[in-house]
Amino acid sequence: MKKTMMHNRSRRCFLKTVAATGTAAVPLLALSSRDASAAKAEHLVVQYRDTPRNGHFCAQCKYFEVGESEDSNQCQIVQSPIASKGWCSVFHPRS
Repeated sequence: MKKTMMHNRSRRCFLKTVAATGTAAVPLLALSSRDASAAKAEHLVVQYRDTPRNGHFCAQCKYFEVGESEDSNQCQIVQSPIASKGWCSVFHPRS
């Protein structure tokens, strides 16, 4: 029981640290998961919103993957749903 509580506490601390430090630490989020291949950042952690910021939006980001419909868009880093006109702190323009 104590081990689980400590794991949850360290995970919370880790997520708070990721949120406070911004984009550089977000890729490390996958390392905190037991199944790293399925881990994606929560909207709150990456400050996701459904609207653009400073002219930047998800469809311009290298992590964005167009779905068959607006509801099926994906991000390699952030949990779904992802709006094509959304934005988050891990935004990185396509090259």
